[in-house]
Amino acid sequence: MPTSPHPSGGPAASDDYAAVARLYDPLTGPLLAPLRRRLTRRAVERGAASAADLCCGTGRQLMLLHAAGLRAAGVDRSPAMLTRARRQCPPGVELVAGDATATPWPDAAFDLCSIGFALHERPRATGLGLLAEARRLLAPGGAVLVLDYRPPRGAAGRLGHLAVGAIERAAGAEHHDHYRHWLTGGGLRPLARETGLACTLADSFLLGAVGLYVLTPA
Repeated sequence: MPTSPHPSGGPAASDDYAAVARLYDPLTGPLLAPLRRRLTRRAVERGAASAADLCCGTGRQLMLLHAAGLRAAGVDRSPAMLTRARRQCPPGVELVAGDATATPWPDAAFDLCSIGFALHERPRATGLGLLAEARRLLAPGGAVLVLDYRPPRGAAGRLGHLAVGAIERAAGAEHHDHYRHWLTGGGLRPLARETGLACTLADSFLLGAVGLYVLTPA
């Protein structure tokens, strides 16, 4: 289930999402909409007044956060996805083209950071960089909310990943390899622990194949 992170150092040689940006929301929107709404609800319940969405893609999560009353900002390195985001996000949403592991915002700039389905699709070092940047951006008492895949647990979890695996395979061999390594490596928890973040599963979806996690400085 690709997003559009490109969160690696240096300028992007090409835009991996140029061909799919126009179709991304129609194809993934119905599936992701309830997950994004749940993340937004968690943000509101935490009393967050501001949020940064790292690897924001077409801006759908930002739109929900903004509509809920948060000061919302997003960063992505895909020009095609950011073009879509700029067309549909309200003027009050800040959009930045750049590296999500090295954003231009100062330390402690946001009450909350969100990362939706970006960690599983990149190398481990990039995932650590994303979490480290999210932690840097957190104001005291803040949290990182992450939507991403959970390692399969039981028959229901394996069934959920049958459908998910087909989507990831359709995204290409490299993408599917990252997805498999993410699951066999334990998913989010090992990366969170290495970044000094306590990791709590808040909600699960798709028969347990997807989790909404709350990460706070340990």
